[in-house]
Amino acid sequence: MNQTTAGALTPATIPAYFASVEGGSTAWQSRTRENIRTRYCVWPGQSPDGRKRGSRTGNAKPWEGASDQRTFIVDGLIASDAAMLTVALARANVDAVPVAGDDIERASLVSRFTRWLLQRGIPHFFTEAKILANTVLTHGVGVMSIAWRREVIHQPIRLARSEILRMGNSSEEQGQKDEGKGQRAESAPDLIPSTWSTDPSGDFLSAIDDPAREAEARALLSLAFPDATTAELTAAVRDLRPRDGVADPTATLYRAEEVANQPTVRALTVGTDIFFPPETDDLEQAPAVFEVQWLTREELEARRDDQNWDAEWTERVIATALKTPDLRDDDAARLLASPGSETLKARVICAYYRSRDEHTGRAQTRYCVFAADAPDAGCALDEVFAYTHSRYPYVVFTRDRETRRILESRGMAEIGQSAQDEIKLQRDGRADHTELAHLPPLYHPLDGAPAAWGPMAFVPRRRGDQTPYEYVKVPPPPAGSIEVEQTLLANLDKRFGNAGADGEGGRAWLKQELVNEWLRSMAQVAAHAFALWNAYGPEDIFFRVVGDESRSPARLVRGSKQERYDFFLSFTVDLLDPKSAETRLNKLGEALARYDRQGLVNWGAFLRMLANTYDPATADKLIMSRDDAAEQEFARAKQDLTQIWAGMDVDFPDIGRDPDTAAQVLQEYLAGSEQIPANDVQTRFANDEAFRARLEKYQKQIRFQQQQHENAQTGRLGAAAGNMSE
Repeated sequence: MNQTTAGALTPATIPAYFASVEGGSTAWQSRTRENIRTRYCVWPGQSPDGRKRGSRTGNAKPWEGASDQRTFIVDGLIASDAAMLTVALARANVDAVPVAGDDIERASLVSRFTRWLLQRGIPHFFTEAKILANTVLTHGVGVMSIAWRREVIHQPIRLARSEILRMGNSSEEQGQKDEGKGQRAESAPDLIPSTWSTDPSGDFLSAIDDPAREAEARALLSLAFPDATTAELTAAVRDLRPRDGVADPTATLYRAEEVANQPTVRALTVGTDIFFPPETDDLEQAPAVFEVQWLTREELEARRDDQNWDAEWTERVIATALKTPDLRDDDAARLLASPGSETLKARVICAYYRSRDEHTGRAQTRYCVFAADAPDAGCALDEVFAYTHSRYPYVVFTRDRETRRILESRGMAEIGQSAQDEIKLQRDGRADHTELAHLPPLYHPLDGAPAAWGPMAFVPRRRGDQTPYEYVKVPPPPAGSIEVEQTLLANLDKRFGNAGADGEGGRAWLKQELVNEWLRSMAQVAAHAFALWNAYGPEDIFFRVVGDESRSPARLVRGSKQERYDFFLSFTVDLLDPKSAETRLNKLGEALARYDRQGLVNWGAFLRMLANTYDPATADKLIMSRDDAAEQEFARAKQDLTQIWAGMDVDFPDIGRDPDTAAQVLQEYLAGSEQIPANDVQTRFANDEAFRARLEKYQKQIRFQQQQHENAQTGRLGAAAGNMSE
């Protein structure tokens, strides 16, 4: 259980609780900064040329200009595993299992839809997934937020009095034309309902011109602009009235247009973008979760208008809490970046916290927004969190979960830091020795230093030596330095499951467990996204999954809000290596062909999987669906028969054709049907010897191919299909 001191959280106490949680995260923030320094090789006194330089506080050690290399060992390991996780996610199998009930057909459709949702239904999903993978591997912990995004823009529509007059005169006629064409015009006057009349007895223009009927004019105008406010409608009505000096009065109104209505995700860094109590072991049990957003004045005003943020709170925050963000202090991942821009922003905290209804005493999740730098301003919003599943809209990802606490998961930077530092020491030592060997120091008399001569350093010594000028004897190369580095690299590869430089020694199970843990958390993201779509998405949607066997779009009708599925994402790491995957699939194919007694194997899916191991990008284009293949074979067989009828000698090929489908087409060609009898074909077959010979040869070739397939199956089964001994 999480031990917290949150007490009863309310809008009045939530800012103070956030301050305590943020203050308790200093140890984690120090770890993340150190991880970033390790991954990107950042340290104090670093110079761009990779050399040690002195400063006001002291000289460079061991000498000015000594090697100070940046060894991106950890960065390379993280980049490799991040790419592996991203590819595994893109190729993962998605399965949905209903929590209750046995609607397997619906579950199969939901599985396909969820795969489409991850591929295309969530904007920038794979971009955020890659960012998250790098965060998790670097620090050991990352969080993915899942929310429903509905964005509406307000298009300005200009109305002129003359256009309204023309629309009124031609609305009925134009409506009939558009209905006949199956389309409607796109100009501004067409937004006006046809019920607006301009006859002298008067609906719309008469109402506009009569101040006493202003309310009626507003009501008519609101039919075309339902989102306009009363003030906007009143101004428009008055602007459209005739007045001196204006030949054609005009007004501008805004019409809402939905540009986004879909789930959205965002990768978050703990201690920078998101905070929760450091002792948390299950995010769902945390008393509160805080997401940090930096918002400009314009963004604050937009949320005031679109999301009903408190107007007084917004004005107070704009007046007191806008500042220039220092990204170097607030985001450890930007240690290498320049200071923040001059854009003023407010640090806004979006808090989700557990509470109880003061009337019923029932537990509930609430959503509260406040400014970190203006806690006394109160909350911009405080309401019951409306998502039907009542869970926090976050999923935690960990890399090295060996204890219960989330923040005790370790990243690759923390694990590989000491080895990388030692490798840097070895490389710097070899570089310094090489420079000494090529440009050794030079002895010279105490008072006889050369003015403009000397390789690397001048070392004075007393007179009396027989040779006043002499190079210093350089020590021998550091013995075993390369072996030490190779051992360290091999240990890192072994620790993280990588194959060594010779291609041997990889621990595939470590990689597989890393992928499994990643996909288990991604399955929770999929569950959140589907629940949101089922609650807020359209009533039905047509979609098509890339790589699916069916070429035709599938249709998903939105289910009930209580519909629940367990989602599973799976991927085998060996499939990332084409050679290993081919060997594995070949062995699997041989075993399936040998033991498939009941025809349970989907060979089309097997062929698609084999093609994906070579080139996933083109496999979908090269391999047709089963329906498309059958349709194509029907067309090709009919074309063969047309050529035979025309007198051409056609052979049935032994590769790339389906003899069973061709035999079916030939049978229908000879026998005919009630709708299309084959009297002419049968008459010619009986009387035309050459036609009969061509057709019989074609039929024999089809039968030969069918027999070849049957022989192959008999060889696998040991007896003819359907005649196996009991």
